[in-house]
Amino acid sequence: MRTASYIVILIIGALFLSGFCKPKYYIIEGHVTHSNDWCSGVAPGPEYSDGQRNPPPYMGLKLYIKRGTINSTKTRIYDSIVTDSLGNFKFRAIEGNYIILVAEQLKKPIIPIDDKYARWDSVCIMKNWQNGVYNFRTNHNPTVVRNNTIQINFDLREHCSWNYPCMQYSGPLPP
Repeated sequence: MRTASYIVILIIGALFLSGFCKPKYYIIEGHVTHSNDWCSGVAPGPEYSDGQRNPPPYMGLKLYIKRGTINSTKTRIYDSIVTDSLGNFKFRAIEGNYIILVAEQLKKPIIPIDDKYARWDSVCIMKNWQNGVYNFRTNHNPTVVRNNTIQINFDLREHCSWNYPCMQYSGPLPP
């Protein structure tokens, strides 16, 4: 019985070393856009509305990729990339779960102190930090476009000072 176990282990080891059990790789191609809220002043014209429907590419943005489904300071960076002039990026990944982050998300967030106009939801802030800007699973992604290539797109939105996520604002709005 022991001999049979050793033989099975030897065969599995030989297959692994021969390259039979190589990990499956995916090419992740992405596009990042950048939009912002209309914060004050005269109502925006059609160029603003068009910019919100078709936001411009986010060029020169450094993105960090970690393996897993939840951001943590204990998880090491798998890869980092910078978007090109068209907001595009590309990296290679083995099968699994990934989370994409921006620089501010590499450290735990500092919860702002409430003031007379703003109340902050610390649970919401931590949840947003843990979720990153985008997360996906390579082998369960419906956007595989061709031969192990996965296309992902997302928008990074800039918010007005009185309209941040996880904040309840009750003060005066700008004119």
